Amino acid sequence: MLEQGRSKPVLGICLGMQLLLEQGTEVRPCQGLGVIRGVCDRIPTQLKLPHIGWNGLRFPNPSPLFAGIDEGACVYFVHSFSAQNCAPEQVVAVTDHGCDIVAAVNSGNFFGCQFHPEKSGEVGLQILKNFGAMNK
Repeated sequence: MLEQGRSKPVLGICLGMQLLLEQGTEVRPCQGLGVIRGVCDRIPTQLKLPHIGWNGLRFPNPSPLFAGIDEGACVYFVHSFSAQNCAPEQVVAVTDHGCDIVAAVNSGNFFGCQFHPEKSGEVGLQILKNFGAMNK
């Protein structure tokens, strides 16, 4: 694992965020990178999967990734699996699809977005700008 404060920030998007977790179960149990506590598992919802579309974000913990982004801002998701059983302090954004879904995580210089900022219009562009500013 990269040491906090000594390396450039890393951003995992969608599957990239899921790889930051301790384990994934999409095909079979597989070890993840273990940067973020938790497991990637099928979304426990009665709603249709995959979860495709725009959803609003809530921010349980502050993160520089979301500077200038208002609570409720919408971003674009395409997924059937999500981070579960994460350390609460590592969860920086959540959304709803019949249950709470971890939308973004942060631990030290590692950041992950389950949604696609590159497909999320002006909100996504601001998130990517925020990440870029951390790399200066």
